[in-house]
Amino acid sequence: MGLKAHFLNLMLSTINERYPNTSGLKILELGNQEVRPNQGFFEKTGKEFWTNRGFKHVSVDVNGLHGSLIKDLTEIEDFLEFKDEFDIVYNAGTTEHVEPYEDQYVCYQIIDMCCKPGGLMIHSVPEINNRDQRGMWRDHCHYYYSEEFFNTLAEQSDYDMLYLNVSPRIITSIMQKKETSSFMKDKEKFLSNIAIRNQDANFSGNSDYTHQNKQAVF
Repeated sequence: MGLKAHFLNLMLSTINERYPNTSGLKILELGNQEVRPNQGFFEKTGKEFWTNRGFKHVSVDVNGLHGSLIKDLTEIEDFLEFKDEFDIVYNAGTTEHVEPYEDQYVCYQIIDMCCKPGGLMIHSVPEINNRDQRGMWRDHCHYYYSEEFFNTLAEQSDYDMLYLNVSPRIITSIMQKKETSSFMKDKEKFLSNIAIRNQDANFSGNSDYTHQNKQAVF
């Protein structure tokens, strides 16, 4: 999706509320994110945006562009070095492109593993009712999320839900991992709350899918 001002400002305000000193905080970006044009920022990439504000930024994408590390979001072994490493892990329109369907679970498990206790996990992704009822992001991906998905994930993993909002286009969630948190064990329940659409569409040639190498299997 790319980074827009409202999402960046929401992230900054939430982070500033919880960290009196943001300098040196570690932030993990899923996908090689670019800042959308005409957002009021001069930076072109997420790496530039966060580095210029004093964060220690890491992005992951198999394309390796703009200094991103080449890692596959369906391979938990790629991320073992990052266990409990990051103060913030964020997903700005990346996880909906992770294939196959069952590896949605692995991807969110990676997010949990990389986030340190007390850290924030921030998501901004396509929402299923907006897609089905209003046509938003209708042909964007195979996987769409809902309030039920994030509420269940937070409850089953013992996260604190700090923010959950469905806009006319997307759903945004901010959760805080606690010392007592443990990633949701029920894989089938996790997957059952992700809506599958566009099953006949082949997105393998779409540049949004460059952060991993696997094909859709429903």
